[in-house]
Amino acid sequence: MKKIVFIKSCICLISLFIMAMAGCQNSSSKLIDESAKAFVAGNIKSAKSYVEQSINANPQDEKSYFRLASISMNTDYDNPEVISANLKKIEIVDTNYIGLLQKSFSFLTAYTWCEGRLMSDKSDAKDKIANEIAMIDDAIKRNPNNPKLFYSRAIWHYLLMQDENAINDLNMAVHIKQDFVQAYLMRCNIYCNLAAYGKDGRKIEYFNRSLYDCKKLKALNYDIKEIIYKLVECISSKMRSVDNENKLFDEAYMADTTITFALENKAGNEEHNTHDYEAACRDYSILYKKHPEKLSFLINMGKLKIKMGSIEEGMKDLKSAIGKTKDREIVESAQRAIERYYKKNEKKNDVSTSRSNSRSEKFQINQSSRNDRRKISRRDGVLDK
Repeated sequence: MKKIVFIKSCICLISLFIMAMAGCQNSSSKLIDESAKAFVAGNIKSAKSYVEQSINANPQDEKSYFRLASISMNTDYDNPEVISANLKKIEIVDTNYIGLLQKSFSFLTAYTWCEGRLMSDKSDAKDKIANEIAMIDDAIKRNPNNPKLFYSRAIWHYLLMQDENAINDLNMAVHIKQDFVQAYLMRCNIYCNLAAYGKDGRKIEYFNRSLYDCKKLKALNYDIKEIIYKLVECISSKMRSVDNENKLFDEAYMADTTITFALENKAGNEEHNTHDYEAACRDYSILYKKHPEKLSFLINMGKLKIKMGSIEEGMKDLKSAIGKTKDREIVESAQRAIERYYKKNEKKNDVSTSRSNSRSEKFQINQSSRNDRRKISRRDGVLDK
């Protein structure tokens, strides 16, 4: 009898738990619907309040966190760390998204390469993001001049690997708000990624578009150093097949001449790959004037001058580098270059001396041979008589 009562009690508790969960889900769904209405109407505070209530009612409801991310993209558009943190909350609730949402968004705002995005075959994710995009679509219809809405939708498109849609939205965002730094930055990074991994026929086009946004960001007083690093890395490791590689380095350098990373790569490329020593020497000279503390530029100039035949000037640069520092590595580098020249010269002299001696010996042998023939011919003449 007691067992029967216990079983009934358990069944009752389980039923109550299921009902409670169902109630939470219904309550959460209603709150999410209300948040969408508030968002479309432009009442972002109310939309956020509904989402927070939904999370309290059902902390495991993924839809709530997707909606929270959409709201964050709108309210915290100038604070990528907050958006990234909200995307990470989705990953915490569902581990299927780990390393896809938050990292992919971070790529758009920092000097990193995209490690992966939301796989398009994740139908559940597509559906949830489709709901967010549909909500933002309705909001844009009511308020087509809100650049933050286009920016928010661009992020979702990008996370679904829909780059063209993302770029179109970012184009609208910067058209409406011409000083929209985060939109330029996101578009710049997408173009750079396409220059690295896109179709070969459009790589230069994407690179130039990325460079255009880079210049826009500089005009808006944004520190573009990290972007320049990324563009140069793109040229060095992803666009090696491009004929006018040095021209691209030049363009990246001209975007901000205070950042010499691009010119350093160009000079190295001219020295080691295209063997245009004169151009490389010219670029190292510019670099040394900008950074006189970097004696490696002066040493490289000296080495190249020696290669081009300006021995005296090259030696002067190398000895000057030795006299300007006590850094053992720099001193040894310059000394090795000097020793290498002298050893090479000694070998040339040895070869030249050897050849000269060889010629002299041959001459002596030939001369001796001729003298011997004369003696024999005279003797034969005497005998004939």
